[in-house]
Amino acid sequence: MRKTLSVALSALLTAIGIFVLPQKAEAFAKKPKNTVRFFVEVGSISKDPFSLPVTLTNPTRHSFMERAASLGERHITAAHVYPVDNGTWACLFKLDDSGRLILQNISSSNRGRALVAYVGSEKAARQVLDLHIDQTITDGMIPIPRGLTYGEALQIQKQFPPLKPSNGK
Repeated sequence: MRKTLSVALSALLTAIGIFVLPQKAEAFAKKPKNTVRFFVEVGSISKDPFSLPVTLTNPTRHSFMERAASLGERHITAAHVYPVDNGTWACLFKLDDSGRLILQNISSSNRGRALVAYVGSEKAARQVLDLHIDQTITDGMIPIPRGLTYGEALQIQKQFPPLKPSNGK
């Protein structure tokens, strides 16, 4: 009886190991190497616990941004990376349907504010630039028109599928 129980317990533990451990390992393996996050500029209330101070460049000023990103790499379905004249790199991101709706809401309700782009690793992301929100964006495309390093551009190119041209559809 003990031997049967021991064999059954051993079989159960083996089954758990076969089905659960690979899923856990796969979940850890999918963690992105590079983060791409977009934060919305908020009003200048320095006591707000949900905002962080930031220096913006378009135009240059001190302001505050949301503590949590509004858009991130989980919303990105494709990217097109290309060099620009000032020696940096640029990127155009295509967002999924959820990201497209978020971007549409952000761009329609935050005119005159900035969308601040951060790129890098989870522990060491850097502010690439801020985009002035001046119109509603409905196509789900978001650019970083300059400021990426070659290494960041290479990581983005590896992490996301290439953006394919649309045929007017």
